[in-house]
Amino acid sequence: MGTTTISISEDLRKQLLKLAAELQAKSGEKVDYDEVVRYLLSRVARDEQLFRQACAPVDVDVSRVRKELRKGRAEDKRREDAFEAKYA
Repeated sequence: MGTTTISISEDLRKQLLKLAAELQAKSGEKVDYDEVVRYLLSRVARDEQLFRQACAPVDVDVSRVRKELRKGRAEDKRREDAFEAKYA
């Protein structure tokens, strides 16, 4: 596999170096920039999968959800009325 050179800012290089040090401390093995970038890309892929899971439609009884929301709103209203009565 060939290698290439990329240009990055000094600030980004320092951040990558810091992350490399953290990964090296965890693994106990030398970590190069290639491994740091692969780690970051794997995190992005994992986070995207979690995001897609969180946004996926779920099989829910809509009438039950409405009932629970109305119940919660009624409880909030009772608490608000009691609070106003106490301090009015």
